[in-house]
Amino acid sequence: YLEKLIAKISTIKMCYYEEAPVGISYPYLTLSSFTITDLSNGYMAMFDIDVWNNEYTDTNLDQLCDQIINGLDKTTLNEVGFFNSHLNFETQNMVKDSEQDLICRRVSFTTKIFFK
Repeated sequence: YLEKLIAKISTIKMCYYEEAPVGISYPYLTLSSFTITDLSNGYMAMFDIDVWNNEYTDTNLDQLCDQIINGLDKTTLNEVGFFNSHLNFETQNMVKDSEQDLICRRVSFTTKIFFK
């Protein structure tokens, strides 16, 4: 499921699981957390997409976060014969980082996953 999710996110902007490789240019996305809970008829998962940038680029983070939200909110992620899922936007906020020149926005989603 995570491979499919990262591939879907990467259609908007390249996304990496937890950490990006050294030398990647800004901005980039990381799938920083993925928590799954058992439901009676499937699973509920919560995940965060961290949008990383530095203060030296001219990328508009608001626009990039809007692209992520508009591209994923209320969409489905399916694997025929294996699972169906529905993605929903939850929150967006700034994340403090110890490095002063890095900026991080966190966009949070929930998804319900139904395995066949």
